Amino acid sequence: MGLSRSTLWRKMRRCGLLRSNNDTDMFQ
Repeated sequence: MGLSRSTLWRKMRRCGLLRSNNDTDMFQ
C-alpha cells in the first residue's frame, strides 16, 4: 500500500489536484 500511496500522491501533485498539505488529509 505504501508504494501505491506514494505513486498516487506523485500523480496527483503532478496534475496539481492536491496540495502538499492536503494530500495527507485526503487519504487519512
